[in-house]
Amino acid sequence: MKFLAYFGHLNIDVLIHVDSIPREGSVNVKDLSQRFGGTAGNFAMIAKRMNIPFDVYSAIGMKTHTEYYHKLMEMGINTDHIERYENESGPICYIASDGKKQVAFMHQGPIERWEPAIKDEYEFVHFSTGPKYLELAKSTRSKIVFDPSQEIGKYSADELIEFYERSYISIFNEHEFKVFREKTGIKPTKNITIVTSGEMGSNLYAEGKKINFPAIPSNGDTVGAGDSFRAGIYLALYLHRSIERGMIYGTIIAHHAIDEGIQNFSIGIDDLERESENYRRMFLTKK
Repeated sequence: MKFLAYFGHLNIDVLIHVDSIPREGSVNVKDLSQRFGGTAGNFAMIAKRMNIPFDVYSAIGMKTHTEYYHKLMEMGINTDHIERYENESGPICYIASDGKKQVAFMHQGPIERWEPAIKDEYEFVHFSTGPKYLELAKSTRSKIVFDPSQEIGKYSADELIEFYERSYISIFNEHEFKVFREKTGIKPTKNITIVTSGEMGSNLYAEGKKINFPAIPSNGDTVGAGDSFRAGIYLALYLHRSIERGMIYGTIIAHHAIDEGIQNFSIGIDDLERESENYRRMFLTKK
């Protein structure tokens, strides 16, 4: 049995850096850049460096993604389950960021009509996707990780409830968690629930308890930090460590991804373990 199937986007991110994100009107663009990203892409580039075994499941248009696809292959990331559409474009995500907050505009491309299937047996299947994947979740015996991400607005209350109740772990950011609770009324007690809150850190809800994991102050851009955090969770699961240890791993990995950038991420497992012990002593020993 394989360890992990990771369903998500392989976006080309167009990063638009601004001083502030307005509710309406216009602002000047300080800088414009492009990079390889997406929920699955960001995760894959970090997870590969941490030697976590996984398969990416996604769909791309080769009019825009040829270089991205070759980059994944060069990194040794398995591309067998990435569906390629030769004459299409996308997915592309336009992300406006002021360094603390961000707003995204998404062109889905071929992933909108892609009909995915799980090709192998896995211990975990991660769905960073929309509601159409619920049927796929129903068909697998794997442990499900529910991570609706920017797709959460597409779910009905019933779909959210069913996906959540089928899941071993559910992951939200603060905004997504607010939407989830407002739509469903569910309190996070039925399964392991992780809520990330940017510079405020993250919260773990498990076994009737809530544990806060403070963020480490960072100076870079936060785009992709949440996907990097998820790599820490899976590293702990792969190493048969506790979910609490995974939260620490995720916090440290996200910190380095912000400071160094995902493309330049370089921390090794020995340094991660050392920093994890320091983090535990500083933030958690008195809790």
